[in-house]
Amino acid sequence: MFSERDHSECDARAKEKLKELFVNCEKYKSFTISEPSDPFTVDFYVFRSGNHVANLEVEVKRVWNTFDFPYKDIQILPRKVKFWTDEKHHKNKPTMMVMFNEDLSNHFSVKSEVMENLFKNSNTKTRKYDTMRSRGDLFPVLSIKLVDFGEFNNKNETPEEEHLLSMM
Repeated sequence: MFSERDHSECDARAKEKLKELFVNCEKYKSFTISEPSDPFTVDFYVFRSGNHVANLEVEVKRVWNTFDFPYKDIQILPRKVKFWTDEKHHKNKPTMMVMFNEDLSNHFSVKSEVMENLFKNSNTKTRKYDTMRSRGDLFPVLSIKLVDFGEFNNKNETPEEEHLLSMM
């Protein structure tokens, strides 16, 4: 069940953590992020040279209270489906999902392409994508094999300006 208090607390912490990781991540040095004024859209717009090129959606998975992700699947909150299926929310830009564990010590990202494929040719009314029932609600389900752990950690690799766009 959605809790406005929990959402506000977790959302603010996750946004601050992602800002910190993004700013300090060498491979994203040519990009900037900013929060949109609309609280009902994605969490961040990503810019390069002043142009809006992508979006980021952030979430804290409170049941993930260890460093390692203990599940084989990820449940996507139904209210987040719109960020990949509704142009009003994604502005025709790729949107990467970033999920943190409860204490923000680990994260994974899901490429926009993976999310779009999950919802492709489906709609939330008929739920043609894989779902699972939790507390009476149906949640889209994504295999853990389709995510990238530690995307915003500084790795010893050559920075690539196009990397973010390829991840989206």
